[in-house]
Amino acid sequence: MTEKDKIFNYTKNRFTSEGFYKISMDEIAAELRISKKTIYKYFPSKDMLVHEIIKDEIKSMHIIIDEIINKDADVITKFVEIMEYYIARLSKTSDKWMREIQLHLPDLWSEVDKFKIKKIDMILTKLIKEGKKEKLIIDFPPEIIINSYTLTTKEICNPKFLNENNITFKDALHHSFAMLINGILTEKGRVRYKKMIKLKKSSLRNLIT
Repeated sequence: MTEKDKIFNYTKNRFTSEGFYKISMDEIAAELRISKKTIYKYFPSKDMLVHEIIKDEIKSMHIIIDEIINKDADVITKFVEIMEYYIARLSKTSDKWMREIQLHLPDLWSEVDKFKIKKIDMILTKLIKEGKKEKLIIDFPPEIIINSYTLTTKEICNPKFLNENNITFKDALHHSFAMLINGILTEKGRVRYKKMIKLKKSSLRNLIT
């Protein structure tokens, strides 16, 4: 592992689990037993380091999600695997990390928000088309489904809303997904979904209503 990778991996784990605003570069340097000058050689500022962490998160998300939606499986399997992936990521990420990005780096939060909207649009467009062919998703206009889900998720997963209502990102994602999946599946799709959740014994079990 290179010196840069060591700094990046350590900082990424600290920031995503504890937030970044109150963690100083001096503290990071002391814990890694290196000079602050060494950190700045690779990352000119803490904000730049946060940007690099987000960039890395987005890149890995692209890879995993694309692998799931392009695999040879039915649309229900893909929906569940995507949600399991998101939940696994959120389990390793603190709400504080999310809130601090929005509060202290609003431009970066806006970029992340735009990425999520674009990615959700791409994912749902593909999966809805597949689901209709498989008779697992009802024949509603994709644009209405996608726009409804995007707007709902944006409002529900807003850090300010979550903080005011004492809701975690993980729970918000659960509920927004439940509303989506239970609203667009055909009867055949619902049966398939419930069977799959029971079979996998996944963390999505509580989404079945």
